[in-house]
Amino acid sequence: MVIQNLDNLKYLKKLDLGSNKIKRISNVSALVSLTQLSLENNEISRLDGLEDLQCLMELYVGNNLINDVKETIKLKDL
Repeated sequence: MVIQNLDNLKYLKKLDLGSNKIKRISNVSALVSLTQLSLENNEISRLDGLEDLQCLMELYVGNNLINDVKETIKLKDL
């Protein structure tokens, strides 16, 4: 599944996309006000696509397919 139709939600603060069989984080860069993102219980293996979410304070990615701890390095600038 691909995340779609988020372009007009620039003031959205919280988004729960848990348990949706999402494989890749994409199309979330327009959510510039997002402070909380839940992607638990999906099929995500990489944390690419979160770089532009500068207001993000909480990220939930438990129970995914992230096998390499080095993926967390992509979050260091947030």
